[in-house]
Amino acid sequence: MAKTWLAVCLLGALAGCYGMVGVEPTDVSTVKAGSSRTEVEAVLGTPIESGTVEGYRVDVYGYNAGSTGSMPGPIYDFAAGVAVLMIYMTPIPHVIEYEGQRVYLAVWYSADDKIVGYHKSTDKEAILEQTGERIRFEDARRVERIRLEGARRAYESQLRLRAEAGDSEAQYEMAQLVETRSAEQLTWTRLAAHQGHAEAQFDMAQLSESGSAEQLMWACLAAHHGHAEAQHQMGQFHDESADSGNQDLVAAYVWYSLAEVNGFWETGSEYRKTTAGGWACCFPTRTRREILAEQLGPVQTAEAERLVAVWQPNLATCETIAAQAKE
Repeated sequence: MAKTWLAVCLLGALAGCYGMVGVEPTDVSTVKAGSSRTEVEAVLGTPIESGTVEGYRVDVYGYNAGSTGSMPGPIYDFAAGVAVLMIYMTPIPHVIEYEGQRVYLAVWYSADDKIVGYHKSTDKEAILEQTGERIRFEDARRVERIRLEGARRAYESQLRLRAEAGDSEAQYEMAQLVETRSAEQLTWTRLAAHQGHAEAQFDMAQLSESGSAEQLMWACLAAHHGHAEAQHQMGQFHDESADSGNQDLVAAYVWYSLAEVNGFWETGSEYRKTTAGGWACCFPTRTRREILAEQLGPVQTAEAERLVAVWQPNLATCETIAAQAKE
């Protein structure tokens, strides 16, 4: 019996000695989210690879992993060895992640050099390749962004020259590039509108005081230049102006028709019921033009259709309508 205990102790001691053999572990307990790069390098030393990925600095470090626990590795191994031999007389490996291995750690830093994330592996080539690929990808993206920024600036410079030379399309595009509702945007929009640019004229109507003669005039000009939504708004003006004496249901029918021809689809709160029993969004069961056709009757509707067929832009009418709106 004494000999058996002696054998157990000797084998346990050997297990403890085995735990002493290996590499000196690195204490990485301070390497965690929020740690500074200075703190990390005080523990892990100089990175073996550095780069930038998506605006973050990424450093790769190497360190030796050691055992962890409430007591030193050799004592733990000795105690474990004795316990195992006492029970089963067969060894159980001391399993701790990365124990005794060389570990490679890729650390991501924020702009103020604080850790925001990291990943690790015992495969140096794998982690260097992964990190390197991200760095090369980010470098390529950075180069492409610089190229695109240069191209954008060159385009804007040429666009400004065209706008200053009086090109209405360039003037309108300049209005879309500058700050929204700024004085510069209004200036470019107005310049393009005065040259007959339909989108610019419609935008001027939206920028004008609601219900004002100026708003009506710009909407009318845009409508005569083929702007579908402006044409629909002109239909609404003639349709809903009974109180001001400007109601003209035939003219309203004409404008509604032109708007539909140019691609404007009226939306409303009346929805078609589908055969499946659901509701189809978002077209009304009948458009306002269809309702007007019933109100006008066959004779006036036929006249309105004739006017649609022969319609030609007449900008002079816009000043007349705006003047009537002022009264």
